[in-house]
Amino acid sequence: MKKPFKLYVILITFFVTGCSLTLPVQGDFNRGKERFLGQATGQIDGSGSLTITTESGIACMGKFQYADSRVSGTGTFECDDGRKGTFNFTSNGTSGLGFGKTDKGEPFKFVFGHNDIKTDW
Repeated sequence: MKKPFKLYVILITFFVTGCSLTLPVQGDFNRGKERFLGQATGQIDGSGSLTITTESGIACMGKFQYADSRVSGTGTFECDDGRKGTFNFTSNGTSGLGFGKTDKGEPFKFVFGHNDIKTDW
């Protein structure tokens, strides 16, 4: 797809969805020991929110902010089991990846916007 057309499609999506874009999120805590699924919604101003649920049913909510370049950003989250954390991410506008650590030092990673996200659990 040519870049101008792709940009046009993204802009139309923002206008149709009220200047926001919601994408699927998939990742894992502690090197694959606990997987999670959810969604992230980005606003046109670069801010956003996310909700995820682990395969054991723990719900987490967070916020993120793109840097001025709009290709990377940072965020925070908190889960209903008391777990908290921070993360960094990179994005091409419609998909990306990220990583972070919980307040207990537990590593996690995630991808977002990918069409091949699987929900087999």
